[in-house]
Amino acid sequence: MELIAIIYLFVVFMLIAWAADTIPFLKTAKLISGLSQSSLKTIQSEEIDDSAKQGILLGNSLGIMKYSILIILFTAVLIAMLLLFLKISVFISPLNFDYLSNYLISLSGIILSIVAFLSYFLLKKLYVRFRI
Repeated sequence: MELIAIIYLFVVFMLIAWAADTIPFLKTAKLISGLSQSSLKTIQSEEIDDSAKQGILLGNSLGIMKYSILIILFTAVLIAMLLLFLKISVFISPLNFDYLSNYLISLSGIILSIVAFLSYFLLKKLYVRFRI
């Protein structure tokens, strides 16, 4: 049963790694960084009037909040995918939600998740390098 769980979770983590790679986390983080740097430049600027600075900073802070909420939603989607895959495991006869959940929080489960994510990104890098 443990081998089936390992194989199932490896496939699940590979799918979640693909989803995490597809979701624009880095693009959103770069937008947050850009807005933060813009706010810093606005604060340091002596040519911009204080009332104009307030408007610019308010717009930037709302943008940062929007993109931060977007990152939280992306993370929630990945967690929901994991929970969905754990619930679907009922259809594979020896597996169940409790067994897989307990396995995930063990040291073996953590190592498996790290290996699966590293495997996905290594395979992706190899595919991009050697494709014709």
